[in-house]
Amino acid sequence: MNDDEAKLENALRLAAADPAARPAFYDLLMDSKVYVLTQGTDLPRDVTITLPENTLLAVHQFPRKDGSLYVPFFSSIAELQRSIREEASYVRFSTSELFKMTRGQTLILNPHSDLAKEFVPSEIEALLAGKAPGHGQRVIKEATQILLGQPAVYPLDFVEALKKHFAKRPAVEAAYLALIHDPSQDPEPNLLVGVKTDANVVFEVLFREIGAIAVEYVKDRPVDFVRIGKGNPSDYLVKETTPFYHRVSWRSDPKLAGRLHVDFPDDLQVVVHEGGPRFTEKRPEAAWVRITGQEGDVFTGQILNQLEQLSTLGAGSVIKFVVSSPALYPVQVRDKYLQERGDWIIKPCSKCGFAELFDAPSDLMRKVFPNLPDDAVMQTFTAFCGLCGGVQVVQHKSAGEEFVQGDKPAKPWWRFW
Repeated sequence: MNDDEAKLENALRLAAADPAARPAFYDLLMDSKVYVLTQGTDLPRDVTITLPENTLLAVHQFPRKDGSLYVPFFSSIAELQRSIREEASYVRFSTSELFKMTRGQTLILNPHSDLAKEFVPSEIEALLAGKAPGHGQRVIKEATQILLGQPAVYPLDFVEALKKHFAKRPAVEAAYLALIHDPSQDPEPNLLVGVKTDANVVFEVLFREIGAIAVEYVKDRPVDFVRIGKGNPSDYLVKETTPFYHRVSWRSDPKLAGRLHVDFPDDLQVVVHEGGPRFTEKRPEAAWVRITGQEGDVFTGQILNQLEQLSTLGAGSVIKFVVSSPALYPVQVRDKYLQERGDWIIKPCSKCGFAELFDAPSDLMRKVFPNLPDDAVMQTFTAFCGLCGGVQVVQHKSAGEEFVQGDKPAKPWWRFW
């Protein structure tokens, strides 16, 4: 598999998992070369070709269970081989040429893959016209009377999906939701999403991303999007509604004061790692990270530079991190540690004062005490500091709460002092 094929299949995986990644996948697909099975052709195999206008090419079709036919096409030779049982002829040429040649037919990309993607005729026509499927644009004339209000049934899943996506887009400042009804064009009201962004944002790109989310989550009606500006519907959204999303301004967060780059105020250095001293001999490194989101005291960001000796992290890796005041830099944390963190008191390191762990407490307990019963939870244990190797005392918040009858606390089975 060459680099172009790997990029296309990776984009397909991302698009399957995240609706907002689908416009980027469509763009890459239309610029890519794909493989097509052919019937009775003398064209050479495994080469990229350009077909003269009006060339007739007999492409192979596969039957569905209902008897209808579709045209299979493939992102790589490996995907093509999944679909054939004997030697077959194939050619490789641009997706756009394939779509033009097979207009009116249904096509399926990688039909025997877990990530097979079907393209129906209307979707293909939109892509050939340079549009994202399911998207359109209309202009509301100033003289048009429109009705604005709030939906009786709030689209929670749609809103949550938008919030997660906006958290990855630092340029989005706020987002609002309403119902809009233009009786001259629509018999029923539509959902309206207003988005306030930084001035330098290309709104068309953002519109395509959030439009793909709307296609996924709102299937029973159209969704309108508007960039917040002057006049209605922007005035109504800003003055009469509460934003369902509002950007957390980490640039003014006191915990990050003095840590952000002067010229790139979303960038800072973070200590990244592959675990503490109990789990790896690889030392932590300081990496440049661009902040993309914040939830409480936990920040999300993307690593910007290559690392020297950490193999599981690198440029482009998305991490979470927290700020611990004694540490020179913020420190990477993982989801499992964050899930358990609230149940424990982590005493500051005896050497450097660091009060976070590189590993989840449950993992540390199993590492240090491999014979610990599966259902046991230690109340207190010690760990080595991931920054300097000093000693940290880790105490469960329930420690000391169990008492026998009388004044003295019960002595846990593991405590020897």
